[in-house]
Amino acid sequence: MDAKLPGPVKSSDSDSKVDADVEIDKEELKSVKDVLLQLTKTAKTLKIYLPNNPIYQKFLQELQSRFDAHLREYETLRLKIKQYALYYKGQVVYENTNRLESLAFKLFVDGVRDLTFLEGIDKDEITSLLEIIGREYDPSNPDDDMVTLLWERHFPHINYLVASDFIQETIMPNRPQEAAMFEKLVEKEKSQMKPVAASVQTTLQEHLSPQMAVQSSQIFVLSEEEIAAIKQQMKVEKFANPISTLMGILAAILRIEKDDAAFSEMVEILDNVLETLMLRGDFWHSKKILELFHELMEPQRTLPESQRIRLIQAIDRAGDPQRIRALEPVLNQWGAKETDEVYEFWLLLNNNALLPLIELLGRLTQMRMRRVICEALVHLGKEDIEPLIQKLDDPRWFVVRNVVYILGKIGQEKVIENFRKLIGHKEVKVRKELLHTLDGMKDNRAQELLVGFFNDPESSLRILAVRSLASHNYPRALEPLKNMIDEREFVVRDLYEKKEIFEALGKIGGASMVPKMRKLIRQGGSAWFKKAVKEELGLCAVITLKRIGTEDAVAALQEGQNLSSKVIREACVKALSEIGKSHG
Repeated sequence: MDAKLPGPVKSSDSDSKVDADVEIDKEELKSVKDVLLQLTKTAKTLKIYLPNNPIYQKFLQELQSRFDAHLREYETLRLKIKQYALYYKGQVVYENTNRLESLAFKLFVDGVRDLTFLEGIDKDEITSLLEIIGREYDPSNPDDDMVTLLWERHFPHINYLVASDFIQETIMPNRPQEAAMFEKLVEKEKSQMKPVAASVQTTLQEHLSPQMAVQSSQIFVLSEEEIAAIKQQMKVEKFANPISTLMGILAAILRIEKDDAAFSEMVEILDNVLETLMLRGDFWHSKKILELFHELMEPQRTLPESQRIRLIQAIDRAGDPQRIRALEPVLNQWGAKETDEVYEFWLLLNNNALLPLIELLGRLTQMRMRRVICEALVHLGKEDIEPLIQKLDDPRWFVVRNVVYILGKIGQEKVIENFRKLIGHKEVKVRKELLHTLDGMKDNRAQELLVGFFNDPESSLRILAVRSLASHNYPRALEPLKNMIDEREFVVRDLYEKKEIFEALGKIGGASMVPKMRKLIRQGGSAWFKKAVKEELGLCAVITLKRIGTEDAVAALQEGQNLSSKVIREACVKALSEIGKSHG
C-alpha cells in the first residue's frame, strides 16, 4: 500500500538504508542499548510468567523507567531495522543472528523497517507491544502479521514504517513459522506469474518444433529484476484488456453525446458493467467508471443539468445498500491483496454509501479491509456525521469502537456530547478508543468527559485519563484528583497509578498543593494507614513538591529532611539535590 492511505506508510528506497554514521554521544548510545536490553529481557519474561506475576511486573516497571529516562532526555528513540540488527543513528545497538530469538529478525520478516518511540509512552502501550512481538505467527490467519496488529492498536507514542516489498530480501526459512510465511509469499509470486508463463508456453508451442517444445517451468529461472520487469509489463497489459477497451469506447461516446436519451442509455450500460465488476472484485476498473462520471460533472464541461442528475443517480447506485451488502463475500476473500484500489473506489462514492459501509464494516472478517473502510469513512463522513453518530448505539461493540475512531479522525467537536454515554460502556476496547479520541480534542467538554474515567474499573484507562488532563493542564480536574487521594480505597491502588495522580496534582495545582503535600510527608495520611502506606504516600508527595519547585515547596522538603522516617528523609534530600542541579 502506498502513502495514499492514512496511517503508517511504506518506506521508500532511501528509508530502507541505514543512516550514515554520525557523531553520537556515548551516554545516548548506552541509554538506547539499555532500553533494548531491558526490552528483550521483559519480552522473554512474558513468555514464562503471566502478566500479573510480580516478577514480570518488576521487569515491566524497569522497562518503563528506562523508556521514560531516555525519552525525557532525548525525546525520541528511532530504530532502523535490518535482517539481524537494529541501528540507532547509524550505530548497531542490537544484533542477534539466531532467528528463533532475534527481535530484529522478527520485525524484519513481518516488513517493519523503522520503529520510533515518542515521549509519553505508557505501560499499557509497552505491554501491548510486547504481546505483539512475542506472539507466534499463525499462517492460517492473514490478519496475524505484525503490521496489522500494530495498526489495530494505533499506538499514540509508537510510529513505524513498512517495507514496500520485503520479498526481495533473501530470507531462507529454517523454522516452521518462517517457512509458512515464505511459502505464502512464494505462492503469491507464482499466482501472478501463471498467466505470463502460460502465454510464453503457448507461443513456444506454436513456433517451435515438437522436439524443441519444453514445459514452462523448464524455460528459465527468473531473477528479482526480471520479476519486477514482468510485473510492470503485466500492469501495462492490464490497460489493454477487453474491459478497458469497452470502457474506452463508452467513455468516448459519453463525452460527445448531446441527446439525453442516448446519454442515459450509455450511463445505464456503464452502470450495469460497474455492478458486474464490483461483484467480481475488480475495483480497478470499477474505480475508472466512477472517475469518468465525476470527470463529466466537472463545471468546465458545462454538462446539461438533466445529464448531471443522471450521473449522480449512477454514483448513488454504486453506494446502494444492496450493492454494498453484496460485496461482503468478495471482500472477506480479499486476503493480502493490495487495498489502494478499494480505498480509492470508496472515496468516489456519494454520502448515501455511509450507512451501508458502516453495516459492511460490522460483517467483514478481514482486518485489512475493515481498516480501509474506516479510513474511507473518515473522508466520506466529513460532510454529514449524523449517520455515524447513530451507530454509537449499535449493540456490536466492535462497530462502536470503529465509529468512535472514525469520528475522532474527523474531529468535529459537536460529537463530544454524543460520546458521554460511552464512558461506562461495558467493553473496555470501546472505552479505550473513546479516551484516545477525547485526548486528541482541544475542547473543554472533551476534558470534562475525561474526568469521568477517574472511576473506570481499568487502572490503565484511569492513568491515561489523568495523564491527558495533566498535559492539557485542565483546572477542573484538580478537585476530583484531590478527592481521589483522600478516599479510603486509594491505598490499594498501584504505586505507578498513585505517582501519576500526584504528578498531575503538582502540574495542575502548582503552589496551591504545597500545604497538602507538606501534611502528607509529615503524617502520611490518617492514623488508620499502616507505616508502609504512609511512607508510600509521603514519597509521592515528595515527587509532587519537587515538581512544584517553589520556595514553599523547597521549605517543605527541607523540613522533611528531619522527619523520623528514613525513607522520607532520603527522598527529600535527593529531591532538594535535583532541584539545586536544575536551578544551577
